[in-house]
Amino acid sequence: MSACPKCGIQTNEEDRFCRRCGAKLTGRQPSATMDALAEEYRKVVADHPNDADAHYSLGLALLYSERWAEAVIHIERVIELAPAFADAYARLVLCRARLGELDEAWAAVERGLIVDPNHEDLRRLRRELLDLRGTDDK
Repeated sequence: MSACPKCGIQTNEEDRFCRRCGAKLTGRQPSATMDALAEEYRKVVADHPNDADAHYSLGLALLYSERWAEAVIHIERVIELAPAFADAYARLVLCRARLGELDEAWAAVERGLIVDPNHEDLRRLRRELLDLRGTDDK
């Protein structure tokens, strides 16, 4: 057993990501550039809390820094502010899946496909989730 370097909970040696906060436990460290970009977008979000673009930019920076749980917060806010933005659903699916939250990822992909049934990323992610779940369809 080891501890998550970010939130301190106990993790299993084979875990790649913290189940609580989504921090990466193995491999390369997140990019300092992405972390700096996230900090800049945090300022924009603080100044413009109802700006979907600002939340999306922050969510992407957090996603690319592999800070999945934090990215979820901002991407979900994008969906609240701009529910027809299908790309946000695709990014939410990625974050939820990385956190091991496959049921939530499934719900997000299904909601996204209602918004845009032909969205390539969402269709691909749905197939990948079906493979992970070991089912042909739900």
